[in-house]
Amino acid sequence: CSRAVADQGAGVAMRVVIAWISLCAGAFLRTREDMDNHECKVTCHEFGMGILAAKNPAFAGIDDPTECCNVCDKEYPAK
Repeated sequence: CSRAVADQGAGVAMRVVIAWISLCAGAFLRTREDMDNHECKVTCHEFGMGILAAKNPAFAGIDDPTECCNVCDKEYPAK
């Protein structure tokens, strides 16, 4: 019984890691030079602030999606 629980836990952990990698990859792909306001905000809501900060120092130190979206409005104004 304990082996089945351990195997089940490992499977859950693997799915979490895969989901996290997918989110990070998606955020990274959106950090291209022609990013717009909407793509910036999507990246914020996926907690991709570190990726945004690597491309634009205005996002450095931000860890809140709402604050991040406010910076998106300043850095990538809606057209």
